[in-house]
Amino acid sequence: MLDLGLELKDAISRYALLDSNFESYPDEVDWEHVKTLVGYLKLFYDVTNKFSGTKYPTLNILFAKYCEVFLTLKKMSTSSYPFVVKMSKEMVKKWEKYWKAGTVVLAIACVLDPRCKLDVVEYYFKMLHPEECPGFMENLKSCLNDLFKEYSNAYSKESQNQANNSTTSTAEMRLTRGILTVPISTVASESTFSTAGKTLSPARSSLNDESLEALICAQDWLRASVTETGGAFGDVVWSSEPSDETICGNAV
Repeated sequence: MLDLGLELKDAISRYALLDSNFESYPDEVDWEHVKTLVGYLKLFYDVTNKFSGTKYPTLNILFAKYCEVFLTLKKMSTSSYPFVVKMSKEMVKKWEKYWKAGTVVLAIACVLDPRCKLDVVEYYFKMLHPEECPGFMENLKSCLNDLFKEYSNAYSKESQNQANNSTTSTAEMRLTRGILTVPISTVASESTFSTAGKTLSPARSSLNDESLEALICAQDWLRASVTETGGAFGDVVWSSEPSDETICGNAV
């Protein structure tokens, strides 16, 4: 939507000149902010579409994209625009939370992908945490060996009469299938950012456009309290979020 808005910049400005009632529209500073955000947010948009959807991509592509997101966040943190820097700091906190929880698993899936292997993991990790890279790579190799031994031992007990090289190849195949078939997400991309589907449930499918818009706006207003301390619309201070059912559950 921001990208489309940039394409319509001249048309919006001309419309403001022709229609005296058109009083609220972006000024040059706003357009500059939009242009800056579009450059950063395009990666997030592309990654969201790639990770979510009907084809359900698997875990092996997640590590590289995850690292690209963090590199973009680091670039945002050096922006000349304070609001971009502030935004990046909050996003980095979220990123680090999930990064610490699943880095090794994501790296293992990347290594098992024949297009990537260890070189891709080492390449990205050197850019993200160069001082931690040697230790992480050693730990990753150790985890891969331990994981392979578990699969190999489990299969050898089931087929003790088979040749050793057959047991090894079968363990590799089971291991690879077990990791590479894990989907990244089971949520469609259109559901990632939209709340309309939660509001317009099968029980409320007869809502007209105006009622639906009113419910979504009320939901946003109830979730946030606005102060008068910053910008044209103030600083948004997030409090504990009520559930969608609490906000919209009694709508008719």
